[in-house]
Amino acid sequence: ELAPELIAQEPAEKRDQSRLLCVSRYHARFSHHQFSDLPGLLPRDCVLVFNNTRVIPARLRGRKRTGGKVELLLVRRMSADEEIWQVLCKGGQNIRTGERITFADDFWGEWVKAPKQGQGIVRFFPHKDFLRLLAQHGEIPLPHYIKRPPGQHPQDQERYQTVYGHQPGSVAAPTAGLHFTPELLPRLEQGRIQLCFITLHVG
Repeated sequence: ELAPELIAQEPAEKRDQSRLLCVSRYHARFSHHQFSDLPGLLPRDCVLVFNNTRVIPARLRGRKRTGGKVELLLVRRMSADEEIWQVLCKGGQNIRTGERITFADDFWGEWVKAPKQGQGIVRFFPHKDFLRLLAQHGEIPLPHYIKRPPGQHPQDQERYQTVYGHQPGSVAAPTAGLHFTPELLPRLEQGRIQLCFITLHVG
């Protein structure tokens, strides 16, 4: 088990200064490094595959028609044409299908499937401005091992994105990639390591 005090609650000042454990599969040997040492630890002519997804501000706080608070976490987009999302929900007791949830004067949703056991489906309006409204009113979900309240640090909006993520759609960061820096990527290529990019949204 990992001691709780070893689980960092704040990111390293520089992304690539985090600790890195290297396990040799040939000698069953452990060695301790910084992430910036990675180019010297990988064999030449290997391939690294990066997920270039970008995290959207997938946590929304709104109000029911009764005035009660409700919190949503977007999980998966259900339609290619409309902003219909499967969501996790806190505070969704006694909500019925068809009821409205309001996030701002110009941003609201309607329950397509009322929440049951903390899960439901919501259609968002207006769907044409959805990403802009989400950026304005949503919050970036922090990794589950970060115990401080979300929204405490404005820099979290960028710090919990990878530096190469540019395809919006994830509701959580592919955390293994958070330690790469713009300076580290060309160093990898200089070591004859091929970089390959795919898009896999984390839901």
